Amino acid sequence: MTDIEISKVLLTAFSNHQKVNIQLKNRDQNGNLSADTEGMVEGYYQQDTIIISGCLVDLEDINHVEICKLSN
Repeated sequence: MTDIEISKVLLTAFSNHQKVNIQLKNRDQNGNLSADTEGMVEGYYQQDTIIISGCLVDLEDINHVEICKLSN
């Protein structure tokens, strides 16, 4: 995803109080992507860091983000 696409999804989730699932670019020693992070978008810290359920995430570390589907 591009930075613009990521920002649009995060803004939509924040505006509509929706949970997101975030895949970070971080990889372990075997080259596997780290586990996804799931939570609520609470806002920004400075310009390039987002707050997801109390955790700071650098925007440049985000590989993919999507709004979680509601389970019925």
